Amino acid sequence: MEGDYFLNGAFLALKDFKITSPMIDMDVDGTLNTKNGELNFVAVGHDLDLRRVQKKFPEGYKTEGHGKFNGMITGTLDAPNFDGTLDADNLSFNGVQISDVHGQINVFGGSHIVLKDFSFNQGEGSYKMYLTANTASRNLNGNLEVQNVDIPELFLLANKDSGPVSGKDVLTGETITLQDGVVIPSKSALIVEFKR
Repeated sequence: MEGDYFLNGAFLALKDFKITSPMIDMDVDGTLNTKNGELNFVAVGHDLDLRRVQKKFPEGYKTEGHGKFNGMITGTLDAPNFDGTLDADNLSFNGVQISDVHGQINVFGGSHIVLKDFSFNQGEGSYKMYLTANTASRNLNGNLEVQNVDIPELFLLANKDSGPVSGKDVLTGETITLQDGVVIPSKSALIVEFKR
């Protein structure tokens, strides 16, 4: 770590502070209230190594690649929050290669993640999403739009065995099975509620 810091009353201020660690290289500017632990920092992450956050995923789920982020760190030392953007050229989740990753991310409460206007490509396919996740309860909710994706690789991203997955078509109420080769006509939608 290197940079300027000074104490002004209860506030520890960091200016042009550079943090280098095995997990991330980042620059921070802002304050820490030493009395109540409140954080107020602008953070720019130059190199986030996803292997270091692998423990937040299910056992055996592999994460690889390097990303960048830019945003605000708020909350407290005990419960920090991050709100900003995440970008990466190429990442790998459970062996599936994705590229052109970009979107808004909010991390709070130690286990809550919100992805807004989040998108990436996987081969010839594309994903756009708004998702909320709780890593403690492993609940995932939101909207996912996919085009031209490889269904078995979609299942791998979701940490499901490849093969058919059943759910209910929200629009018609019919049971539907998603599997490789499913075709959705142009200018139409398929909204599925998956079974647990």
